[in-house]
Amino acid sequence: MVAVRPDRTGDHRRHPLGACQFRHRPVLVLPFGKEAISRKELHQEDDIGTGALGLLGNIIWFVFAGLWLAIGHLASAVACFVTIIGIPFALQHLKLAGIALAPIGKTIVTTEVAEAARAANAATTVGALRSDK
Repeated sequence: MVAVRPDRTGDHRRHPLGACQFRHRPVLVLPFGKEAISRKELHQEDDIGTGALGLLGNIIWFVFAGLWLAIGHLASAVACFVTIIGIPFALQHLKLAGIALAPIGKTIVTTEVAEAARAANAATTVGALRSDK
């Protein structure tokens, strides 16, 4: 008899810290052409990870895990910078070090989507400033 395990694919949605790790998985597997941006910047609205609870989670994360992960990525970047072939990987390690410091409230998107989100936010901000006058 084969034991059937319940579907556990949606479990990370109930735990913000667990969900954070699943959202950052694409940049770890295929880091080139991807970028981490704030979900508030992407969707133009707050959620649990981009507000006060996200800030508190990032502070706790930074103290207990983020600083140490960032130091590890910085050490890996220095090691990769030794060879010419390793320079692109070193740049990706520097990107991962920045993500490791405060990952809560961020999501991984392609570089094109990040640029489009920033352009849309800039247009919204300029429009709001012009309507205030």
